[in-house]
Amino acid sequence: MRQGDVKFGFLGRGPIGERCLSHIRERVSLVVSDEEFIHKFSDTKGCVFISNDDRNEDEILDAITENGINCLISVQHLWILSEDLIDAVDGFSFNLHNAKLPEYKGYNAISHSILNGDSEYVTTIHWIAPDVDSGDIVYEESVVIDDDDTAMSLYLKTIPAAEENFKRLVLAIDSGEVPRHQMKDGGIFYRKEEIVGMKEIKCLTDFDEIDRKSRAFYFPPHEPSFFVLGGKKFYVSQKMY
Repeated sequence: MRQGDVKFGFLGRGPIGERCLSHIRERVSLVVSDEEFIHKFSDTKGCVFISNDDRNEDEILDAITENGINCLISVQHLWILSEDLIDAVDGFSFNLHNAKLPEYKGYNAISHSILNGDSEYVTTIHWIAPDVDSGDIVYEESVVIDDDDTAMSLYLKTIPAAEENFKRLVLAIDSGEVPRHQMKDGGIFYRKEEIVGMKEIKCLTDFDEIDRKSRAFYFPPHEPSFFVLGGKKFYVSQKMY
């Protein structure tokens, strides 16, 4: 498939989604996102916009058919694309997962990576398969995790790396030769809710626990790490005021 033959459908959100969509804005025929994101791109000509407030796949499938869309790209979209959506573009669909796969499937990978003491962080683009965060790897980009990185500072580092990954993907699509590297088996699926129970600092004399948790959970406006003393909750942050 060559550049003139590709009609993109984009499902995504957030700062990384905005950066990525800007590179295919003139070629996108469908955008599925939240209202704030859609508003920023609402003047894109010839584009259908669908809110992702509900899992409205029938509406998306209709838009794919009616607009001749033959490539889907998901960038940190809220829900997993079904097999019906993948089949609608003959499997020509890709996902930007802002973490290393298969090691960090699921949610809050940045926080888990800091807690695990990793020295680098990887952002990934892969072919979409029916199983969550699976499918052959297309490209990876890595950034260094510094000793003083918080979840917020590390996330900001990943934005240009993820954008570079996306640009490479578009070039590969246009060349008609998108790489496929088989994903390894294994890895961990981190669930969204499990992070809540990890924020409490249990030992106030354990510097390593205080250091990692205060960095791993610093991501305003979300709740940071904390300890409980005398029945009261005290928040812990490395941010200077």
